[in-house]
Amino acid sequence: MIIEVLSPSTRRHDEGITLNEYRALAGVDTIALIDPDADRIRVLQRTGPEAWADRTFTEPADLALPSLNVTILHAEIFARD
Repeated sequence: MIIEVLSPSTRRHDEGITLNEYRALAGVDTIALIDPDADRIRVLQRTGPEAWADRTFTEPADLALPSLNVTILHAEIFARD
């Protein structure tokens, strides 16, 4: 499980090169990219050795992590102090 919080200065790199590096790690089954500027969550889940399901949530959604039996609430992910 990898959770990456995107920043404006590294977003393109993280959504391209870094994401491909994460997907190449055999032990990773879930990758979540959190975009705090857009309140958006993108979740990639491994469905096979080289296959991934890729879902983007643009409306408020909780982050379900079935492999950890945990759900992180949208309000907690995007809480502003």
